[in-house]
Order: sequence, then C-alpha cells, then structure tokens
Amino acid sequence: MFFFKKIEVWKTTNIIVFFVLASILSYMYIYYDSWCQNQDIYCFYRFYDAIYNPVYFGGKILVIILGLLIFFPSRIFKKWLLFIAIPIITLTVYIVQDISVFSDNFLNPTRAQMSEIGMIFLAVITIIFVVAHLIYDWWKKKNSVKK
Repeated sequence: MFFFKKIEVWKTTNIIVFFVLASILSYMYIYYDSWCQNQDIYCFYRFYDAIYNPVYFGGKILVIILGLLIFFPSRIFKKWLLFIAIPIITLTVYIVQDISVFSDNFLNPTRAQMSEIGMIFLAVITIIFVVAHLIYDWWKKKNSVKK
C-alpha cells in the first residue's frame, strides 16, 4: 500500500495508458484474422484499411514511446503529454481521416503509412524534448550548486 502512495499521479497515468494501449494492440494482433471473415470485400476497406491498420501501426510506436517515458521523471511525462503528444496525435488523426481508404501509391500514402509517419514524427520530437529537458535539469542543478 505504501508503494502506491509513493507513485505520483502522472506516473500512474503513464503506466495505465501504456498498459491499456498495449492490451488493445495485443488483442488486435491476436484476433485480427476473424474480424472480416465471411464478409464482403468492402469490410476490408471500411474497417481493416480504414480503422485497424492506422490504429495498429501508429499504436505500436506510441506504446514504445509510453514505455520509455515510464523510466523518466513524471514532470517530463506531464509536459510531454500536455504540450507535445496531444497536439501531434490530434494533427495525425486529422490528417489520417482525410486520406482515402483506396489510396495506395507513392504520392498518396495509405492511412497506415500516414499514421506511422505521424507517430515517427512524435517519437523524434519526444527524443528531442526529453534530451533537452534532461540537459536543462542537469544544467540548472549544476548552476544551483555553485551559488
């Protein structure tokens, strides 16, 4: 019981979101064969290509990011969630929903590819943010000791 009192709210939020998203992706990975079984071909376009692929391919990268953020201080996760993750994920969802389900060439990426691109962009921004935040904290701590 003492252990749970010691964990901060934002760290708990990070852990819960990580496990919920990992559970959803595990379920999608295990049962994806039977979702459009004995259905018409449009089930693949309406459901599989429109919803499943973007969520699955974007979610894999997001789970990795959330898993790595568990090991950093909770103030970094809080700032990341409020100022970086929410705007980039919202922008990615907005861009992905505007892509046609039938697009499949180089100049018009599929929804899954665009979702992956958005999450890779989020990963790069996250790496830059975390490194900059850790350097700033180190520099701040170093200068406060000298004074």
